[in-house]
Amino acid sequence: MAKYICTKDPNHIFDQNTADGNCSVCWAALKQTQESAEPRDIGLTILLMDASGSMKTKAFPTGSASRAELVIKNAAEGILSLSNLSNKKDAYVMPVLFDHEVHPLFIKSVEELASPATSVIF
Repeated sequence: MAKYICTKDPNHIFDQNTADGNCSVCWAALKQTQESAEPRDIGLTILLMDASGSMKTKAFPTGSASRAELVIKNAAEGILSLSNLSNKKDAYVMPVLFDHEVHPLFIKSVEELASPATSVIF
């Protein structure tokens, strides 16, 4: 729905244009704005990660990394790859650990996770 905002004082907002197109409070010109009624696309990536005792064993007989280390590395790389999204504020990540129970860790936007000020501790 269109709104009409005073060009002199943005606190003067009207639902309809005035007859002369000027603010009825201070007489400055009004400008029309459009409020978007379109729905936003919001996304959620759920990273479901095994945290059972078997994850402590080596992932491969010839390697040194445990299964858990490989999962953590790949989860971090997956989250990092989302930082290229154009709409980071509406894209969310929810890592979840499971063993005998389900343990959600957090829900944060990609924008929050990509911020240099954000630290995530598991």
